[in-house]
Parts: sequence; C-alpha cells; structure tokens
Amino acid sequence: MIQDDDGFILYESRAICHYIASKYSDQGTPLLPTELKANTLSHQAASIEAFHFDGSAVAAVVERMYKP
Repeated sequence: MIQDDDGFILYESRAICHYIASKYSDQGTPLLPTELKANTLSHQAASIEAFHFDGSAVAAVVERMYKP
C-alpha cells in the first residue's frame, strides 16, 4: 500500500497507520493510546505481529492450501 499525502509518499502499512493516527489524533476517537505505557504496549504488540506472525501464517496456509 502506498500513501500519498500532498506529495509525502509513505509505504509500509504500519508506518501509514502511525502517520494517519498521529496526523488525525485530534479528531474523533484516538487510534493509538496516548498514555506512555499503553502506547508502548501497542508498539510492542505491533512488533510481535510483524516479526512472529509470518511463520504461523505460512504454516496455516500450507496446511489449508497445499496439503489437501
């Protein structure tokens, strides 16, 4: 996914989400926690998903799509 915001080009979905959440933080419901510990835990969760999800997802796809 590529985000173009008035000539500012950004790719990588987590970066885009962070940009949007920060840019519009004063509008509507906050998308990211503002309290330090809660915000840090949300970044920790994103890192866990980013670096540990792929192996499990690939294993599930292999079982569902390729083994039958």
